[in-house]
Amino acid sequence: MKGFTLVELLIFIAIVGILASIILVAIFAARSKAADARIRNDIAQLRWEAEIVFDSQGANFTGWSRYHSVSDQVEILLADIADALGGTGAATVLDGDSDSYCVSAPLVSASNRHYCVDHRGTFEEVSSPCLDVDPDPSAVQFECPAS
Repeated sequence: MKGFTLVELLIFIAIVGILASIILVAIFAARSKAADARIRNDIAQLRWEAEIVFDSQGANFTGWSRYHSVSDQVEILLADIADALGGTGAATVLDGDSDSYCVSAPLVSASNRHYCVDHRGTFEEVSSPCLDVDPDPSAVQFECPAS
């Protein structure tokens, strides 16, 4: 009766280890992309919530995330984004006493990139969170930063 030699067993273990590491890398990349898709979808839904308030308030985004008819849904979506980020980050929601708004959240797959949506219809991957682009301190103009 002939068995395997020690060299044959070591080669087999090495091959299995290499295959396992390749699979783990592929799984991690797929999980990151899935989390990014979840964040992107939640931000798109937040955009729709802002549009609902815009129509309800007579063409005005002022305080849209706190508006009574959408505030519960906004909280759920923001919690889902935080969950997708593993509880380590959160979305940026800028809405105040102005006719502009901006929502952004960091990506899982690229820590220096964000998905962003604003009142101008921008919905894209950008380099930083939302910001106030108006240099006048008495005015507020929230927008996604330039890509």
